[in-house]
Amino acid sequence: MIFNEEHLAKLKSIRSFRQEGFGSHPCEWMESVIGEEAKSDTFASIREGYGANSKKRLNRDEVREFCGRSEECPLAKFAVCMAWGGMRRSNGRRAWKEKDRIRNLIRILEQSKQNREEAYRCFWDARIAGLGPAYFTKLIYFIGRENDEKRRGYIMDQWTAKSVNLLFPCDEKMITLRSDWVSHACNTPDVYEAYCQKISRLASELGLNESDAELAIFSSGGRGDKKGEWRKYVQECYRHGGHH
Repeated sequence: MIFNEEHLAKLKSIRSFRQEGFGSHPCEWMESVIGEEAKSDTFASIREGYGANSKKRLNRDEVREFCGRSEECPLAKFAVCMAWGGMRRSNGRRAWKEKDRIRNLIRILEQSKQNREEAYRCFWDARIAGLGPAYFTKLIYFIGRENDEKRRGYIMDQWTAKSVNLLFPCDEKMITLRSDWVSHACNTPDVYEAYCQKISRLASELGLNESDAELAIFSSGGRGDKKGEWRKYVQECYRHGGHH
């Protein structure tokens, strides 16, 4: 795994990788996507926990804490992860039509000893409309049972994918993007495993654990000064064709 030294130097020069609350308010996202079902007992803990603060956006630690609760319904965990991840409401509605399959896939994540490549394959094979790799890898990251940081499945969305392609430009298992979306068909389970190994390699280079290394390249969105420095850099590289 050979780094592009110019891009790596830029990443190393950025000192703050902190991410605050992210995505959408979970109650707002639920109401928009699933309508009246959001009022059911399945989602009571979300309403009770976050409903009082209409501006509340969860951070990673809060999402992980929620998803670690054994008493929570798989679909409640799905809603919290997708709200945090900023899933488009239209994609959420498409995916919700397959909620029984989503529930079953999450139960497998919760109960089995799958490794990350096997977990990815379950979702990849399911091909649920609206639930592509950028979204279902968030479920793998937050809900998967793997506690060893080095073997955890990491989030692979357009920003982490573009970042890894910039940092490891000579690798044969590049992540394929289509119009800024992580392609489902092209990014097979072995591509995901290679991506996770690159996160580990990057973590070692940065002197961070794997989750923090992935957070560093995930950076932060927003407009103007709210946008993370690394994300601005990645956008400029892709805009000017400097991602090769």
